[in-house]
Amino acid sequence: YIPGPWMESIQITKGTGSVLNGFESTTGQINVEFKKPNEDETPKFFLNLFTDNFAGHEINTFYKKQFGKWSGILMAYGRSMQKETDRNGDGFMDQPNNRQINLYNRWQYHSGKHLESQIGIRFLSDDISGGQIENSSKPSGYPLYRTSVQTKRAEVFVKLGFVFPEKPEKSIGNIFQFTYHDMRSAFGLKNYNADQRTFYYQSIYQNAFKKLNHSYRVGITYRYDELNQQFNPLPGKIVEHMPGVFGEYTYSYLDKFTVVAGMREDLRNGKESIFTPRLHAKYNFTENTIVRISGGRSYRRSFIIA
Repeated sequence: YIPGPWMESIQITKGTGSVLNGFESTTGQINVEFKKPNEDETPKFFLNLFTDNFAGHEINTFYKKQFGKWSGILMAYGRSMQKETDRNGDGFMDQPNNRQINLYNRWQYHSGKHLESQIGIRFLSDDISGGQIENSSKPSGYPLYRTSVQTKRAEVFVKLGFVFPEKPEKSIGNIFQFTYHDMRSAFGLKNYNADQRTFYYQSIYQNAFKKLNHSYRVGITYRYDELNQQFNPLPGKIVEHMPGVFGEYTYSYLDKFTVVAGMREDLRNGKESIFTPRLHAKYNFTENTIVRISGGRSYRRSFIIA
């Protein structure tokens, strides 16, 4: 769901990550940075058109604009392929037909003093269908085996930050995010339909002690999840509301040795307490030799049917 030209960079965390990112991330995390409208490296206008002999068509474009202290970027992606191909003659489509529309609008505000903010809106519509083709051989009386996945997704986020130019290590950050995800799918005679609504809030305060190689971050989070799902025809509803608090301390020595110790406490649905301690350490023996050690606890919420 993220077109390649939209991405500026990707960061990968192996193993359990920082407690700032929650009690999950058992095996790692992936963070994707989008191109930013206020950076000179981002082109003002980009356009890419593509087509192939399988009747696939794509368009990928974005445009950025500056309005005083505001900078904005509008990104758009469209894809369509509507041709049934069966080159190996097995009666099934070699690749599914698909249509996708992907729109993303992002605005950034820099006051030049203490206030920074971002606003983003994103909408996605994705339709994929595959399976047996019309002229395939099948037992009489049986329908074609077809698959389809229809997805609609909307995201809205607001970031509000306070920085202190006289103390660069000090900042306050707030994130508000709402996500709506709707999926309708069918695989042969089996159907799985689901819609999920998620609200997330996080506030982080970051500062350093008198010696700048000792720093800390503390904050609060709140997540509300509502998942409605139905599987052939078993219904299921999951509702979770989860407030949490966290703290993290970082010690660094001469760019050679770094220790990060953190812990967080989350309360699931007002009943279940989830305690998450974590410790990370890194030592640079040479420019090309680094040893990392990490330990702690993490949890994963599983949605069994999905």
